[in-house]
Amino acid sequence: MFRPLPMFMKFFLERSDLMIDKLLNMGIREIDIKNMVDFIDDSLLDNLEVNIKILKNIGCNQDNINNIIVGNPYFLKKDSQELKELIYYMNYMGFKNLDVIFDSYTLFLNIDARELDLYIREKLALGLSRTEIINALSDEPWLIDEVEDEIG
Repeated sequence: MFRPLPMFMKFFLERSDLMIDKLLNMGIREIDIKNMVDFIDDSLLDNLEVNIKILKNIGCNQDNINNIIVGNPYFLKKDSQELKELIYYMNYMGFKNLDVIFDSYTLFLNIDARELDLYIREKLALGLSRTEIINALSDEPWLIDEVEDEIG
């Protein structure tokens, strides 16, 4: 269903009307779109649509997807191949309920499979079991911020 752009949103049109239309039609609020304007780029629309399909394939509903986008606008620029590799690796390692992990801590999607592997290897070297690491990240996904601290 198409919704016309509100009058105060017209300033976005010079920037990226296709992406804004997509986000509005997904049910993302205008104020949230305004807050993520630096990440909006029509050239990323196809990539976003692929990423949405990937998230739906792991059980994310539209509310989860909208929360991910609003909570982490960088997701609009997330490379689809990197997302697939992250999900594949997480499934391989035994993570469950990826939809809940990504929805509860949207910034988890800013890492890639290599960074997650590095984090897990470091925790294994400290004596934690793979199950302990996965359970900890599943229950408290913000622990993954340690990856950014160590790499960045």
